[in-house]
Amino acid sequence: GPQLHVPARQTGPRAVPARPEGAKRPLGVGASHLGEGFKAEPRAPTPQLQEQQRTAQPKTVTMKVVLKPVVAEKLKQLNSRGVKLTPEALRGLAAADAKDAEVLMQALLSRGEVPNPSNFITASLANLAKRQATAPIEQSHSVQHQPAAARAAPASAGTSAAKVLPRGKGPKGPKGPKGPKFSGTGAGPAGSGPRTAPVASPKVPGQGQPPKRRTADLPFERLAVQAKLFAVNKQGIWAKQGKALDESALSALMQIEPARGLEILDEVESRGVGLVDPSRYARDLAADEEKVYPPS
Repeated sequence: GPQLHVPARQTGPRAVPARPEGAKRPLGVGASHLGEGFKAEPRAPTPQLQEQQRTAQPKTVTMKVVLKPVVAEKLKQLNSRGVKLTPEALRGLAAADAKDAEVLMQALLSRGEVPNPSNFITASLANLAKRQATAPIEQSHSVQHQPAAARAAPASAGTSAAKVLPRGKGPKGPKGPKGPKFSGTGAGPAGSGPRTAPVASPKVPGQGQPPKRRTADLPFERLAVQAKLFAVNKQGIWAKQGKALDESALSALMQIEPARGLEILDEVESRGVGLVDPSRYARDLAADEEKVYPPS
């Protein structure tokens, strides 16, 4: 029968026809509809994706801080000077005692320029809390180290234990003897002889003069005493009597321990109009304390 001649299969590399210069490569199957300038339309995010994006964003938590009216007023004065306090400092002022916060803000106002007011507030409050925490411990140690007889009975015979009374409500002392009456001149029941003038007490330096603000670089505790005195005067407690805490009172309080000076000022403030001469009362209390600072 007839014979068929089948050419042998080529086993070498397949020859690819040369592409003319400048010709574009043909698109694959299914891509012929994509032309130049094609832009894919963005898909709308699914509800799950929107929820993930919303929860991933940082949240800003706003906390309301309530300050005492006096502290808030002093904060406005600081803000008017361009001084802004951090939230940490504001929370510390809100949690602190009203008088401590007031004294601290007054000290900051009177100090002038402070490099970091917020740090000044937080550090001062931390030191104050530390001193208040250690004060009861030190007091209990001092009582324990006393002899048992001294704790149980009075130190000397004939004296009774002092009764602890609330501040500003001390017992009245016995009335002193009446002084001699002045005698008139000439005949009559008033007697005769020259009239004797009363002996005037020596005047204390700074008595009757307005207090002078110390501008030196004082520590916070001493600045707090000064600020407290000016804050008490600003209330006008003795304005009707024409009285106020004068320079002599400030000078006396600045020479003793600042903590004791603040206690004296608190007592003067609590007695209020019941004091005829508040400066003299403060000086008398300060005179019983140890002088730890020189006069300034």
